Amino acid sequence: MKQTGFYFFIFLILMACGNESNDPIPGDNNSDNDTEASSEFAAIITLLNDGASAYIITNIDGPATIAPLNAQNSDIRLAIGNRYKFINAAGVNHPLDFRDAEGNYLLTQDTINGEFEEDEAVNWVFNYGEGSVAFTLTTNLADRIATYNCTIHAAMKGSIITQ
Repeated sequence: MKQTGFYFFIFLILMACGNESNDPIPGDNNSDNDTEASSEFAAIITLLNDGASAYIITNIDGPATIAPLNAQNSDIRLAIGNRYKFINAAGVNHPLDFRDAEGNYLLTQDTINGEFEEDEAVNWVFNYGEGSVAFTLTTNLADRIATYNCTIHAAMKGSIITQ
């Protein structure tokens, strides 16, 4: 009987990661700023997931040199002074965050507070309804940012390269 319970538990875990939800991620930090014009962004980057193993960039509205499309955990190139929007189409099962080389949270869609979320120059915006985040890459943030990650799945991690 114990063995059946163990297999049921494993089944539930696999179902939670396999049946992806495109529901927005809870925890809207700035719902008053939901009407941003797309012209204010250097690029709008749309992410999906490949199960719990990778983020995949499916679309870039802006310079194509930012990252390759449809590859797992692509390196993303961002320029200091530009404002970026990331649409996390992977949903609530894969909250997006940005970290430094030591793994410290700088910006996050999860309930964890990132170090740069209150920085006025970064102007962090989390649009709950769209599941998107937006920020300006300041010099201070560029000096620290190293990766984009799924807060829940360690394998979903790519590098951020700043210029």
